[in-house]
Amino acid sequence: MFFWRVVLFLFCIKFLCNAFKFHLSEYPGLRVCRVREKGCATKRYSPYYLAYLRSIYSGCTHVLGNLVLCDLERYENGSDPDLSFLSSIQEVSGYVYLSRNSVRTISLPSLRIIRGEPPFTLDETNASFIATRNGINLTNALEIVSMPNLTAIKQHNVVLRDNPMLCHLAFTVRWEEIFLDKHNQAAIPDRYHDRISQRGCDPEFRQSEEKRIRDKCHGQCAMHHQGGFCWGPGPDSCQKMVKCADGKDRYCQDGPSTKIPCNQECLGGCEGSPNNCRACMSARDGNKCVGQCPPKEIVSRVDSRLQPNPNFKYTFHDICVKDCPAPFLKSNIYCVIECDLKNQIPVNGNCQQCPPSGCPEHCTEEQIFDVKPYVVDDQALDRLKNCIYYTGSIYISKESFEPSKSWKPITDISKLWNLRSLKGMVGNIYMDLRGAPPELKNLTFLDNLENLVWESGETHTPMITILNGEHIELLGFRSLKDIKPPVYLINMTKLCYTSALLRAIPVRMTNVPTEKECAQRDAVCHSECLPEAGCWGPTADMCAHCCNQKAGEFCVSECTDRPGYYEVRRSQSVPLMKHPTGSGTCPTLPTETNLISGLTMDVTNGGRLPPQECSRCHEECQHTCYGPGPHECQGGCKHYQHNDNCVTVCPSTTYVEPGTNRCLPCHSTCLHSIISTEVRLCSGPGDHFGLGGCTACLTVLQKNDARQFQCLLRDCPLKHYIESHVPIDFIRKEQLDVSQETEKLAESKVSAAFMLRVCKPCHPYCEVCSANGTHSSICHNCLHWWFKSECVLQCPPGETYTPKETTTTLSPTPQTTGRMPAVRHVRQVTDPFVVPHANHNESDITPLRLLGPDQRHCLLCHEECVQGCSGPGPTDCAKCRNYMIVLDEDEETFVCNSSCPDDRTHVLHGMCLTAEQYAKLSGRSARETRDRILIGVAVSVLLLVILATVVLVLCLKRKAEAERMREKLRAAYTNLLEPDKDELLKNQSGIREPNMGRLEMINADDLDFDSESTPLGTGAFGVVYRGKWRVPKAALIRHGFRGAAQLDVAIKIIQNDYPITPGCLNQPQPFMDGSVSRDSEDEIRRVTARTNLEELLQEAKVGHELRTFAVVTIRTIQHKNLRTQF
Repeated sequence: MFFWRVVLFLFCIKFLCNAFKFHLSEYPGLRVCRVREKGCATKRYSPYYLAYLRSIYSGCTHVLGNLVLCDLERYENGSDPDLSFLSSIQEVSGYVYLSRNSVRTISLPSLRIIRGEPPFTLDETNASFIATRNGINLTNALEIVSMPNLTAIKQHNVVLRDNPMLCHLAFTVRWEEIFLDKHNQAAIPDRYHDRISQRGCDPEFRQSEEKRIRDKCHGQCAMHHQGGFCWGPGPDSCQKMVKCADGKDRYCQDGPSTKIPCNQECLGGCEGSPNNCRACMSARDGNKCVGQCPPKEIVSRVDSRLQPNPNFKYTFHDICVKDCPAPFLKSNIYCVIECDLKNQIPVNGNCQQCPPSGCPEHCTEEQIFDVKPYVVDDQALDRLKNCIYYTGSIYISKESFEPSKSWKPITDISKLWNLRSLKGMVGNIYMDLRGAPPELKNLTFLDNLENLVWESGETHTPMITILNGEHIELLGFRSLKDIKPPVYLINMTKLCYTSALLRAIPVRMTNVPTEKECAQRDAVCHSECLPEAGCWGPTADMCAHCCNQKAGEFCVSECTDRPGYYEVRRSQSVPLMKHPTGSGTCPTLPTETNLISGLTMDVTNGGRLPPQECSRCHEECQHTCYGPGPHECQGGCKHYQHNDNCVTVCPSTTYVEPGTNRCLPCHSTCLHSIISTEVRLCSGPGDHFGLGGCTACLTVLQKNDARQFQCLLRDCPLKHYIESHVPIDFIRKEQLDVSQETEKLAESKVSAAFMLRVCKPCHPYCEVCSANGTHSSICHNCLHWWFKSECVLQCPPGETYTPKETTTTLSPTPQTTGRMPAVRHVRQVTDPFVVPHANHNESDITPLRLLGPDQRHCLLCHEECVQGCSGPGPTDCAKCRNYMIVLDEDEETFVCNSSCPDDRTHVLHGMCLTAEQYAKLSGRSARETRDRILIGVAVSVLLLVILATVVLVLCLKRKAEAERMREKLRAAYTNLLEPDKDELLKNQSGIREPNMGRLEMINADDLDFDSESTPLGTGAFGVVYRGKWRVPKAALIRHGFRGAAQLDVAIKIIQNDYPITPGCLNQPQPFMDGSVSRDSEDEIRRVTARTNLEELLQEAKVGHELRTFAVVTIRTIQHKNLRTQF
């Protein structure tokens, strides 16, 4: 049990040292400790206080602050406690304060410099070294303060008061040798007679200086002015002399033994060389002393301009460093513990100017509270909601939850989480939770508080006091890293998860469960927490230190256990240590042997390793990754994917592919159609204007599909003209589907300054145009032919002519006088492409382009011509528009004119005729001939109609007679007239029995049937087939039927073992008179045959009932007897 107490105590020490001690990589042997001890106003208690001193001073070489040693007492056996942890201190930036110490010796063997910045003020005296009231009697008091290497107190005085046994310090130390300015610094003795200073000293100390240094200092001490000064009687307590022997207030190399002056920047002398200073007056830059650290900028010797200084270093007190150690921040050229919160904000270790919106809220007590005492109430929580940094105390008591005239009570405990924004606090925390509701089970409203410091007032004022929280289960101060003792926890019966606090600083707990009791409640830290460092709560983000790795705020065994993190690749020389399963130890913790032996700070601090930090995936990764870049995501992107990168927004030169959220490049045409760089250039892969294509275009081309317009990089192509439109009007007019970006841009003021140029196709016949049409006013260059100011594909054959290879000049004849216009002359054609053929194909377009626009005109017929012509004159017309004047009837030549000449005033069918011609062409003979022709045609038609009628009547009559004879023949053999069908269905008696008395032999050659066809039916005697019977000529004559006839019959094939001969049917019946034949066998056969025949005929009725056949015929194949019944 004692062993684990030692373990916990060592980790408490180690945590604090890590919190306030800094390593500087540029100075391997230098270790800086920041200490805020200020005096000894209250009594300190051992051994806790001794452990506390060891925690803050052990291993330090440079103390930023003060060296304060109070209430150090001897053990009961009279021996001094181990103060060897003070042996490494070389410099103190503030003051050294010794008070109420009763140990025999305080040794500071390495202390060289006391700078006195700031000093301690005692009775209006500023002092850098103070020794007061170190002993209450002459037997139990501080006797020796050994500082053999102290060579400089940079400023302020030395005060010695009420030290009854500090004899050497008062009498054998030459303080003038230590003061930097002996004229303004002094060792101020106790001048009051009622004091006890040096009352216990040997009277020899009060002798002359020469005698007392000779008698009380060791003989090995270097003589100075015929004597050697010392801090004690031993040989290791001699005072080191560093100033020159000439009495001037300056340092010489190796002290008074030489006359070589040290560098003026040296403080406390130099050794070996003038530049090998023991300490630096202003600043230390590497191994040399300088007046100031290298500045940020220097003047170029080339152009006399300011330029960045490659050797720039920050000023860390009196040390020049390239980078400020954490938790110090970079502010201009200095390392500071806190930014100027009025104008600056800490960002990644730098103090940056606040944004225009203002600095993070820095609040003070005076701003938050209206009346004293400053009790946190509902109103104060509202004011603290936005505070990031706070100077003052947080005081929560039972009055905070009870109604009062001075305070508004906290009725909603969720308002306590208004304090969650606090990150830094200068002050202390006091919580008396007697009035808190039971719902308040934790104090995680302070889980973002990182620093809690107390920069003024009594040093040992409790930083945190929490009491009477009977429902509090955990504190949850997981971000708290900078805190100083003491901390009080009182009457917290359910409080667990305090191990992080217990291992950090000494905590005074009363009526609080121990860790063992909490473990019995299963209130233990997460398995990934380092057990020796503790935790603030049960989850993996509440660990004070991780056992394996750390992913953000969470401790993890593997980086991939936490989404959004990945494991950093390491070199093979740095293997990753992981928590062995069931081993009970962590890679960040040393073994027990090392821990027990780690009583010194170096071993303890070196034994605890920081957890390996898991690197966070890029913020655009959806799940996990294998590297920090946006191109190393695994499992998809959170928003969009551009090439191999995950991005928040696709670049403006891409569009989002639906379904995959990939950023695909816009068509190259869209990239050159930029009107505004603030909008996406396209909404799809197309090169058209609108949805799925370019967002904006300067020039568009109407495609074959009138609903799409292609964006163009240049002007309109040939055979197109330009229409200018306001973009928004054009979109509405064409009812185009456009993206939201296009619509916003079209309605913006930016788009209003541009006119959308729309390229529309010219008429197919035009090559250059200003509008859609074929008229010469808008069609400026015809691709084919001009016809009456219109561009046409082909010259109309009814109004133009095709020239022959040569034409001659036409002259009017004497007959074409009067109003007939003159006929134009046509030149001879020698080149077919000069006067081209009017009726050409599409293949003629290429040669047409060789012609000038004035050569592509159709050759027009004369205005009096219609339906074409063969030349330009009125004599070349195919037909005339108005009047035709015949020139020669034999040659059939004529001329067209708008009117008839005076000698041809008669008009017939558009022809101008003389009176003789008119009488001839319009005479009676023509009418008579026409009448005769019409009468002849009418008579012929009438005769044909009559003949056709006669033939039709004869045919119908013959057909009816034949049908009647056929019916008669059918009735003759079937003895059955065609019954009425309805009557047949109502009365079966309508079907007459066949005439059994009429039997007629049918020759087998007169029957036609197909024995392979499907039978009509089957019976007891055979199978019935359909067939035809060619009626014999004799039968036809007998019934008065002329010509040939066939009847449909049913033919039954009978299978019979008794052959029936055809003559058997014509013999008399064998039993007409009831007698028996002599030949009994023949008689039996005849009887049997007859019986079979009767049954057969009875079955033959079936054929009659079928009604589809007029005759029933029975025929046999083997022993065949042919018998037919009608």
